[in-house]
Amino acid sequence: QIRGDKFPKRILDLASGPSTFFRAYERIKPKVEERGFEGDVSIVDYDNSQEMLDLGPNPNKALGDISKVGSRFPENSFDLVNISYAFRYAQHPAEMIKGINKILSLDGYLMIILPKTMKMPQKFYEGLRKAGFELELGEQASLISYLVAKSYKILEEQYGREIAEDVANEVRGRFTFILAKKVSSPEGDIKDEDFFLARPI
Repeated sequence: QIRGDKFPKRILDLASGPSTFFRAYERIKPKVEERGFEGDVSIVDYDNSQEMLDLGPNPNKALGDISKVGSRFPENSFDLVNISYAFRYAQHPAEMIKGINKILSLDGYLMIILPKTMKMPQKFYEGLRKAGFELELGEQASLISYLVAKSYKILEEQYGREIAEDVANEVRGRFTFILAKKVSSPEGDIKDEDFFLARPI
């Protein structure tokens, strides 16, 4: 869904865990190259747990609080920032969103995936617009997810079958998904309550 003649080359995976996005990209890399996108893609894992970072194969890693990400990288450092399932853990979501805007290049993308038990209220989308983002996909968009066999095997070997099965059940299903493009700097007063999430009734 990211259109144009460029595939994002500088990617930050917030709350990355054990290189989740990096592993996913490695699986689709042949298809990306098949479509004629050129150049190396650099992915940075960012997590508040050194243990999780150490479990991942990605050599590019940074330790830190996701709410403080704007202070960890220079302006215009990335073309894509991904946050999968962990938005709810941001202690100061407004600060995080403003920080993401700062480190994204103009026309760069923010990708958010939420657990299937949660959704984004209308106020959330309005908050994103105030923060300088334009929705490319959202509100009615969803993502179908599952745990690939290789990841299941790694989890089973490291933590046992019960944990692997729990993770597989957690990630299997249809999830709330948005893709937003940075079109400007933040405007107006952006507050944490603009980004509160809701559980479906």
